[in-house]
Amino acid sequence: MYKKIYLQLTLSLLIVLIITITYLVYFKSDDKITVNEKNDKTILKDASENLISDLFYKSEDKDGNKYEIKSKNGVISQKRANLISMNDVSATVFLNDGGKIFIVSDSASYDSNNNDTLFKGSVKMNYNHHTIKSNYIDLSFEENKAIIYENINYNSNLSKLEADKIIVDFLEMKVKILMDDTNDKVLVKTILKNGNN
Repeated sequence: MYKKIYLQLTLSLLIVLIITITYLVYFKSDDKITVNEKNDKTILKDASENLISDLFYKSEDKDGNKYEIKSKNGVISQKRANLISMNDVSATVFLNDGGKIFIVSDSASYDSNNNDTLFKGSVKMNYNHHTIKSNYIDLSFEENKAIIYENINYNSNLSKLEADKIIVDFLEMKVKILMDDTNDKVLVKTILKNGNN
């Protein structure tokens, strides 16, 4: 009878020991979050740093338009795992009609749930022979819109344009060119080539 009690006690202690070791090895983390400041930028670091190098996302909508976004590196948001802050970003929108829109920027905030992207810094967008440079491009796939704003310079084969905001509606294929101050005018310059336009 004492043998059964010793065996049960030994097995119970062994199970508790295995559970404790498993918890300590696999589940308990003593990683600490630290904040380092460099050049007035705050960088959050933890054990894995949430830093991802050579990011690439690819998606396709129900109409057959495809979207690819790449970056040199990115950091996943601690508060919302679907938000990724990216650096050295390039994106391509492959339209179902065969057209391509290229976007390059210093940085971007990308939402992996809906592909909405806010391009920031020195942003450049190319479509056919049209080039737009600005500080921001807010690309929303949920609303099928792009809002381009702050220091906009538009160039094409025929004209140059300066404005405060451009709103592109992809569904209706309409473009609104606006100034923040209603008293200001959009500046458009025609480019003449050999006088034969």
